[in-house]
Amino acid sequence: MSSSTRVAAPLLSNSWHNETALIGLVLAVFWLYLAADLATLSMGLDGVIYATIAKLGAAGEGSFWFPPYFDLDIEWFSDSPPLGVWLQSQWFILLGDSFWVEKTFCMLMAVVIAALMVTLCREIAPDRPAWWSLAIFFAMPVASHALKNNSLESMVTVAALFAVWAAWHGRNKLWMNVLVAAGCLAGVLIKGPVGLFPLAAPALFAWMIDASPRKAILVTAVSLGCLVAAMFAILSFDMAEASIGHYLKTQLLASLAGTRHIDHGRVYQLGQLLNNVAVAGIFICVAWLSSRKFHFSRTSWAFLGLGLAASLPLLISPRQYKHYLLPCLPFFAIWANIVVSPYLARWSSKYIWAVTAFVLMFASGRTYWHFGATGKDADQLSDVAAIAAAVASADVPVDYVEFCTARYPRRAYLARHHGLRTSSTPNEVTSTTPPGYVVCATNQPDEQLVRVLDLNDELALWFRPGVK
Repeated sequence: MSSSTRVAAPLLSNSWHNETALIGLVLAVFWLYLAADLATLSMGLDGVIYATIAKLGAAGEGSFWFPPYFDLDIEWFSDSPPLGVWLQSQWFILLGDSFWVEKTFCMLMAVVIAALMVTLCREIAPDRPAWWSLAIFFAMPVASHALKNNSLESMVTVAALFAVWAAWHGRNKLWMNVLVAAGCLAGVLIKGPVGLFPLAAPALFAWMIDASPRKAILVTAVSLGCLVAAMFAILSFDMAEASIGHYLKTQLLASLAGTRHIDHGRVYQLGQLLNNVAVAGIFICVAWLSSRKFHFSRTSWAFLGLGLAASLPLLISPRQYKHYLLPCLPFFAIWANIVVSPYLARWSSKYIWAVTAFVLMFASGRTYWHFGATGKDADQLSDVAAIAAAVASADVPVDYVEFCTARYPRRAYLARHHGLRTSSTPNEVTSTTPPGYVVCATNQPDEQLVRVLDLNDELALWFRPGVK
């Protein structure tokens, strides 16, 4: 080992040690910001659904390829491939089914994403601070929204970052591109084709950084070939073929055709993308104002390309939600970090640990203060608690609750927190056997139904005594 290498190694180690304090501070501030959301029972609808499926799966219901569902009108959960909800079910097996289990899973995903981003940044540019990438990423509005609401995209982001890390090393170690395929396969089995975008990483790195079209073809062939072989191997099993085929037909193709319900379209999603990338732009502007210069390197262009490869193909679908963007955001953040980190001030860690401890104390206090509160969905949660209490006190056994309107948030919360499955029979409420409970509008939907209690949003719980 040369003398310069011996000197550089401890300096680099010391730099990383100092930066650890700043990384801890960013994570602590992020926790403080989300503490109230992570401590309450409320969560986005998709996250509640995934947690409910994971809870049922942890109890032994369903199977890997055919996850159980709380809606009795649906045979199994097929909105997404099964790996994501299966992984979360393992977390439920480990920790039980309390409301905070999915919340800690959200925190775990945030920490794993942060660790992968820092690892990638340090290997790309060992002499530059990596913590700016986390500051940029967590400042993006979609990052906090998706991570706190238990989105499947958080797991896709983990798989994508792993695949890109493998692609970075695959420039010099060909076999590492097998791991690129593994990361892409995991992403596909969690959320579908959106998990494929890291396949662009080997070619982007070889072409834009190494200026080697031949290498680009080779590494892409290895990663793509391994992925295709793995997909064919999985689809050779009948259950896998049936599950994935059903997902492709009823979800993916239906979304692309525009036959599924559309809340937001392409223009909305493009606006969300620009809104989040603007955060990275602000950091670049600050770097320019502080030094009057910045430099776009080949590596920065490659990561910008990855961010675009992860985001722009989403616009093919007419059905959009902002949390779909989460997997692309770390790569825009890493791109901005490469550009700005040489020009932004290097902060000393002398007092950072003390500040971090102070922030962690407030984050813990805020979590304790809000722990177990209902949160933003207080009305819906109070309704499902009242419904569950009425059903529990019934003189006749009741296996499920019938809804004459969709009301998916209430139905998901009813299953997640009270273990009650539901069915939906819009505009077909009749007094037939078996007896049971029905949630409908406050006006009497059937003369033989008996009103039990009034709920929020002009709903009421009715009892159907059955035909004698």
